[in-house]
Amino acid sequence: MIRKQNNKKKLDPMVVRRWLILATIVLVVALTVFNIMLIKDVKKETAMNQTLQEDSSTGEAAIGGEFDGITHEGELFKYSDTHGTLRLVFFGFTNCPMICPTGIANISGVQDELGDDASKVTPIFISVDPKRDTPEVIKSYISSFHPSMVGVTGSKAQIDAAAAAFKVYYSIGMVMDDGGYMVDHSAFIYLMDAQGKYLKHFSYDAPAEEILAAVKEHL
Repeated sequence: MIRKQNNKKKLDPMVVRRWLILATIVLVVALTVFNIMLIKDVKKETAMNQTLQEDSSTGEAAIGGEFDGITHEGELFKYSDTHGTLRLVFFGFTNCPMICPTGIANISGVQDELGDDASKVTPIFISVDPKRDTPEVIKSYISSFHPSMVGVTGSKAQIDAAAAAFKVYYSIGMVMDDGGYMVDHSAFIYLMDAQGKYLKHFSYDAPAEEILAAVKEHL
C-alpha cells in the first residue's frame, strides 16, 4: 500500500512567535502615534476654547478685526464691507473630508431656517489652503451650500492676517504619496455682531438649532 506523502510544511514555532511579536510591536507603535496625535488635537482645541472663554469674559474679546482677500467671485473682499449684518465665520479648506463640510452645512442650515432674516446674516468661509483653494475652486465648493455663503481666499499673508485676527490655528498636516496634503486647523464657527465684535463661538459640529437660537437672540 502506497502512502501519499504529506507535502505541507510545518510552521516553525519560533518563526511564528517572531512574527507575532513584530506585529504586536507595529500595532503598539501605531496606536501610540494615533494617541499622541489625538491628545495633541484635544489639547489644541481645549487651549483654543480656554482662550476664547477667557477673552469673552472681559466683555471685549480680542477676536476679529479687519482683513482682506478675494471672494469666490474673484472680487476684492474687505471684512468691514460686511458690517451691518451679523457674521458667521468659519475657517477651513475645500479638501477637508469631514469637519469643514459639517461646519458649513450647519451654517447653511441656520440660513435656511432664518428665511427672510437670512439677509441679516453674512456667512463667511475663509480658506486656510490658499495654494489650492483658488476663487474658482471655492466657488464650485460652496455652490453645494447656501447661496448667501461668501467664500474668501487670498495670499498666504492675507490668510495669515485673517487667522491671526480670529485666533485661528492652521498648518500643513499629513502629506500623501501623491503630493496631496491635509491642513490641520481649529474648527470653530464664530458669531460676530454687526460692528464686527465677537459674540460667541461654536464647535463645527454644534447643532444648527443651537447656532440659530444664538443668531436670533442678536438679530
